[in-house]
Amino acid sequence: MRHHRSRIVSAYKASWQEVVDYVFALPVGYSITFTAINNSVWDKLDEESRTALSDALAEMEAKGWQQAEANQAIGVACLTGEGECPWGEPGKAALTTPSSEDEAARQKILSEFVLKRWGERCGADCADTWNATAGKAAGLSVPKP
Repeated sequence: MRHHRSRIVSAYKASWQEVVDYVFALPVGYSITFTAINNSVWDKLDEESRTALSDALAEMEAKGWQQAEANQAIGVACLTGEGECPWGEPGKAALTTPSSEDEAARQKILSEFVLKRWGERCGADCADTWNATAGKAAGLSVPKP
């Protein structure tokens, strides 16, 4: 499993705490982790093996989300000094948490700009496939180009 450091951890590792006065804790990036198995291989597995593999992947996914949340908390602690920083001297930036309006604005930008523009580049068939799979799982929809 590949662990992704949050952008806020990367900010600390890049010594931003030496030059910033505020941390705005509103994630706007993304990372993709993808695990797949060929259907012909899957079809050859017995039910016990399929169940074991499915359970292991679900556990890996849960641990990945837990690690992402832990990294966010460590990054905030290291940039602000609000909590323990395991990597060195913490910064003194003030933590600003997003309001519900901030979260709504992020969602609007995602839906009306990011996904819309990506759908235009991807094309109608691609957008339909994404909407039926990843979009459905994430509760998001790419508008038809």
